[in-house]
Amino acid sequence: MISSKDTQKAKKTCAYLRPANKWLLDLIYAEAEKAGFSPLPDQAVRLLWQTVQRMVEGPQPPHLQDQPGVSMEPTDDLHMLACRIYQGAYHDAVDAHVRHMPGFKKGKPGRKAEIELADRIWKFKAEGRTVPQMQAIFKAEGQHFSREKIESYLKTRRKPLK
Repeated sequence: MISSKDTQKAKKTCAYLRPANKWLLDLIYAEAEKAGFSPLPDQAVRLLWQTVQRMVEGPQPPHLQDQPGVSMEPTDDLHMLACRIYQGAYHDAVDAHVRHMPGFKKGKPGRKAEIELADRIWKFKAEGRTVPQMQAIFKAEGQHFSREKIESYLKTRRKPLK
């Protein structure tokens, strides 16, 4: 059974290793871009692990600075740690893949603002039209908006979108 103490240690260790993984993944994607191909995230993670393995097994293994709470003792659950490191590396590889894809822009999170609709509703309100009249105008144009949707744009707490 895994204790919460082991879980916390694994989280700290992963957080400590993650910046190095991100840096290496960016380096892998930059080199791949120079070579003219873009590896998929699982391929990049495999290259990351091969690179780390060569570094560790090389003539002089890298020395990580000692940090409080970051250690791997024989009593720790290595399988859980490996899973956490792999999961973090995979997420970082997906982010690096998106960053290094030519012509691909990451979308903004959240719902798209309907600025034109809001402006039209505010104009109709300034002209003195009621919600049912606005619904009739939109219905004639082939757009069906509920009463609640139109009223939500008329709330006083809504700030004008820019």
